[in-house]
Amino acid sequence: MVRHGIKDASSVKRLLSYLLFNAAQLTTPSKLTDIAGVKSSTTVLEYFSYFEDSYLITLLPKFSYSAKSQMLSPKKVYVSDTGLIRAGSVPLTENWGYFLENLVFLHLLRQTKELYYFHENNRECDFVQLENGRLKNLLQVCWELNTDNEEREINGLLNAMHHFKSTKGTIISANQQDILYQGDLEIEVIPAWKFLSTPPSSCV
Repeated sequence: MVRHGIKDASSVKRLLSYLLFNAAQLTTPSKLTDIAGVKSSTTVLEYFSYFEDSYLITLLPKFSYSAKSQMLSPKKVYVSDTGLIRAGSVPLTENWGYFLENLVFLHLLRQTKELYYFHENNRECDFVQLENGRLKNLLQVCWELNTDNEEREINGLLNAMHHFKSTKGTIISANQQDILYQGDLEIEVIPAWKFLSTPPSSCV
């Protein structure tokens, strides 16, 4: 705030607290003006850039072959240290799924900067990992795969697999391990400890 001459400290703190509380979720600057208590989405964008420069957050773009579409689409916000999520926000309920997704993001970010989320037909895949412009992995993250979320999580991943013509995808969970088949498509469900301790396998 001192570096950028920001006088309204409360708006910066409100916005940052909101982002910490909503880690790993989609965000649009125009919808955050009331939360931050500012009049312009341009101000929110400036605050975003200050947070990124301070290594507090990273914004993940949507995968698109169009640079304009990437720029205009909502971004997913990830916090640079998962400890900040608990220290800097006051959640009413624990959301371990988003916490785990943020942890996986940080792990992937150490491997590549070619990282996106995928959203199409109202279905979302958490991570599209590229290597030199070519697909390496399609990854979905959820704390627990169960009857309440199984259809959503699997269909989001399958949608991305069809788009990229990939026969393999991965779901990262807290503790589950399994292999699911949809025709000739294979989805590996692996526990987070295994994913974080070994490099993820490449898609085919």
